[in-house]
Amino acid sequence: MSLVTSLLVGAANELIYVVPLSLIVGWLLGYRVDAFQVFTTVVVAIAVSYGFGLFFAHPAPYQVQQTIVSDTPVNSFPSQHTTVLFAFALAALWQKHYAVGTAFVALAVIVGAARVAVGYHWPIDIIGALAATIVAIAFVATIEASVEQLAENVIEVEYRVRSAVSTE
Repeated sequence: MSLVTSLLVGAANELIYVVPLSLIVGWLLGYRVDAFQVFTTVVVAIAVSYGFGLFFAHPAPYQVQQTIVSDTPVNSFPSQHTTVLFAFALAALWQKHYAVGTAFVALAVIVGAARVAVGYHWPIDIIGALAATIVAIAFVATIEASVEQLAENVIEVEYRVRSAVSTE
């Protein structure tokens, strides 16, 4: 496997792990409400994405032609990896974390392109991921106050647990 192919496969498969790491870092740096909002958006986007997949199913490229990768047969619409990255990106932008959001938009585009290039997805799967994310962002925006209240409750529980542990 060439270096370029290895980089494409790595981007397609491994860059997704930046999302949970970034959520943890954001939480630890004190951006708890924002991290919770982003996490909520990612979860909703995944649910919307799976819903889209129920209605618009098609085989992955590796199922119908020779590609760099192969895997078990699945519905490739939409790209879950790209959905997660776009959801993180757009939610970060919504929370006014412009540098992080912009970096994640670039990461989503890179991962989406890599997943098409290696044969996991068709271009329409990447567009579907963005569409699922837009639906998720719109939904989370309508319940933003509730999500913020839930985030505050979770943060309060964390504070109480930390306080109880530190006094023992």
